[in-house]
Amino acid sequence: METLTPLPSAATLPSLLKEVRSPGVVKADVDALLRGLALPLAEGETPRARADFLLSLLESDDVNDMQGTDGHSVRAVAVQALLDLGYPYALEVPPEALDAARGSRGKTGVQKIPIAGLIATFVGLAVQSVKGLPPAFQLLSSDRTEHSTVGLVLLMLLLGPALSAVLGGWWRIRWLQSLGLLMMTLTGALWLTPLAVQLVFHPWRLDFSESITLLSAGLGFLLGAFLTRRPEWLVEEGTPADKKAPAQAPPPPP
Repeated sequence: METLTPLPSAATLPSLLKEVRSPGVVKADVDALLRGLALPLAEGETPRARADFLLSLLESDDVNDMQGTDGHSVRAVAVQALLDLGYPYALEVPPEALDAARGSRGKTGVQKIPIAGLIATFVGLAVQSVKGLPPAFQLLSSDRTEHSTVGLVLLMLLLGPALSAVLGGWWRIRWLQSLGLLMMTLTGALWLTPLAVQLVFHPWRLDFSESITLLSAGLGFLLGAFLTRRPEWLVEEGTPADKKAPAQAPPPPP
């Protein structure tokens, strides 16, 4: 396995796991957790406590399939760390986790991209662009500076949230993706607010075409933000995966 770089002194395994479970998690967060799992026991940490943490990871369906930039999954590294603890902790590895770790070793390259989230984001962006880009371009083309400024701000509000979320995930820039996801959520809520008001106070005045537009844009941004909050973007090229198979659990002493 590659040489491990030390983690910041303030970083603990629970804090690293919290980062991985937070919205907008990127590969760098998973890499930090994987490095932490492979490091020796911290001062004052018992083998039992580390084993319990590793076993909890294997039971966490929301994180055990996440992969770092080198192709290692949380499950595979947690299994290897349990095996490295030796007897009796190595015997506690669930057989299905051991089989899954063996089957996933050596996988590199392109990982799954949140296609559904990107499609939903595109739908919201397309509807918003059709409605908002014409007046934005009209303001930008104005000879008056204040109108051009308003047009530029409007253009940034129309395109910025989706671009920030997608590019932040693609480039693994956590703050940029988190900002985009937040703005997409607010934008989706703004699109749905008029529809909700009409449904509550004036349901008989609903216009079918207008309702479909509001619903498509609002749900597109909201679903897009939800489904792309934990994207598994492309792994970094040129980083070979460690193809060493997990060691067999040592037999109990006679």
